[in-house]
Amino acid sequence: MHRLICLLGLSLQVVSTTKTDLFSVSSTTPVAVTGATVAITPSSTSSKIFVSSSFTCTTSTGSGTYAAAQLLRDSTLIGGGAVTGSRVSAIARTFGGGEEGEQMAHEFLDSPSTTSEVVYSIKVWSDAGTLTIGGPPTDNDNDRARYARTPLTITVMEVAG
Repeated sequence: MHRLICLLGLSLQVVSTTKTDLFSVSSTTPVAVTGATVAITPSSTSSKIFVSSSFTCTTSTGSGTYAAAQLLRDSTLIGGGAVTGSRVSAIARTFGGGEEGEQMAHEFLDSPSTTSEVVYSIKVWSDAGTLTIGGPPTDNDNDRARYARTPLTITVMEVAG
């Protein structure tokens, strides 16, 4: 969809950030990913912001472990699924995990209704062990080609409303 928006000339501005270093956390509750933020100042209150994020995560405890991610606009959780019972809202979730890693990607069309700067960020967590973004689990980070480094990217695009 974002390619179509650009081709039609409806994109007003694009801002992107790419995180290339590893981020590891051992938490069963959402934790902000250091360096995974991007700021944009909409030119109109009717503008939409198209948010695209992508990264690879691994877990240190092997198969059967899940990892999940949330998208925030400033401090507000956006773009996730409905909360039901003890289930929390997330933009992406993996199951299986382990050192092989799984891709998390998400797109969301936001309506911030402001002309003030807004900051988009990512939070992550897993149900057990250490979750690592950008490479293998830190407890198994051998210097081998199979443990390639991968970036985390967040791109925001203002779309005329």
